[in-house]
Amino acid sequence: MKALALCRDITVSGFRTFAENPWRSMGVVLLFLLCFFAANQIVRFAAQSLSGVPVAGSLLFGLLSAAITGYLMAGLLLFHLSILSNTRGEIRQLFQAGPYLLRILGLQLLSSAAFILFLAPALIAVANFPQDRWPMVLLYTSLIPAIWFTIRNSLSVLILLHENTGILSAIIRSFAYSKNRVWLLVLNFFILVIVYLSGFLLLGVGVLATASISMSMYCQLYASCASETAT
Repeated sequence: MKALALCRDITVSGFRTFAENPWRSMGVVLLFLLCFFAANQIVRFAAQSLSGVPVAGSLLFGLLSAAITGYLMAGLLLFHLSILSNTRGEIRQLFQAGPYLLRILGLQLLSSAAFILFLAPALIAVANFPQDRWPMVLLYTSLIPAIWFTIRNSLSVLILLHENTGILSAIIRSFAYSKNRVWLLVLNFFILVIVYLSGFLLLGVGVLATASISMSMYCQLYASCASETAT
């Protein structure tokens, strides 16, 4: 019951935060999308200019796309994290994630490597014994700890940005904040995804609103877990 009450409060808080300044919130999401697609098109064009060296072109596109995504996403989170300091988010925060970029990329890389590490034995078994059933059973079983790790680590990026920590400290604190709160996180993320996807019912335009609401809910979830851990 406590988890359900917290989910209700977090959801209501997300909608309330959006309602306080809907145009600014939708504007920053729209700007994020425009910058994201424009920057990726430029990177794609640059990568295609290296068509004579396909490996280099693919590597360039992958690295720059990851950097652009990490930079803009971090800026979008900084905008929504401002609610935790009782200040109004500023659109310029979308472009103020530079000091965090290397740590964000390192966190993404480390988290992805850990997820793959959980699945590695099963993937190797599937590759070597494609006709047998047990490798697939092992693969599905391996997904359980991989998903568990992802859930426990889900607050690390917000911790890194809001508390200005290092990569390992962010992961450790995420595990501390999510201790005994896995089902709370799962339930909140389920509601968050439903809220976000509901924007597509309004011809896609509603995504500008629901994306901002989802971001606010994500930040409120982090704040709730952090405050309960502190007490």
